[in-house]
Amino acid sequence: VVSTQSTGSSGINAEYGKQWYQRRVRGVLNYYTNYYYKSNLRMFKVVLILAALAALATAGTGNYCKRPNTVLDGYAGFKRRAFSDKQAAFDECFKIRDCNGITLEGNKYTLRMGPEIKPSSKGETSYTKCNFCVLTNSYLSGYSSGKYQYYTLEKAKLQCLYRQDCQGVTQEARDKFTLRSGDKIRPSADGETTYKLC
Repeated sequence: VVSTQSTGSSGINAEYGKQWYQRRVRGVLNYYTNYYYKSNLRMFKVVLILAALAALATAGTGNYCKRPNTVLDGYAGFKRRAFSDKQAAFDECFKIRDCNGITLEGNKYTLRMGPEIKPSSKGETSYTKCNFCVLTNSYLSGYSSGKYQYYTLEKAKLQCLYRQDCQGVTQEARDKFTLRSGDKIRPSADGETTYKLC
């Protein structure tokens, strides 16, 4: 009888221990599952917020390159519009068809027509568009000052952005990319391709 009671008690204790262990395992798994889920959810929210802030920071600006000691010729729309905030000037420039950049005059950002860039004796800074539009069977007249021929499109584009008189790149041959100063697009009988700042 004693032996039977002892065996029954051990069986009950073993079953209880098994259930307790299973509950503990489930509890631990649930804890870490919820923890990582909430952590990932928080991280996902952070990423979304950062992406939204980045989008707001660049909304309407397009791509602009900073050009110290330069001034863009003419006011956009033949009217001087001045802004104390650079982002506000970018946003407004984006809306105006003939606005090709902004020039910082003193402490005011003015919308400029360009696209001609001139040296500034007053230490002004201009921001011009950095996008290149692809135009097949076309060319820009006139070469940019200084070295104007490069063997890769990437180098030619980069150099064009730093030249005050460069309006784009014309590909004359497979590995011949030339910096051009002309602003007007001309049809090419030789099948040239032009990458114009736009």
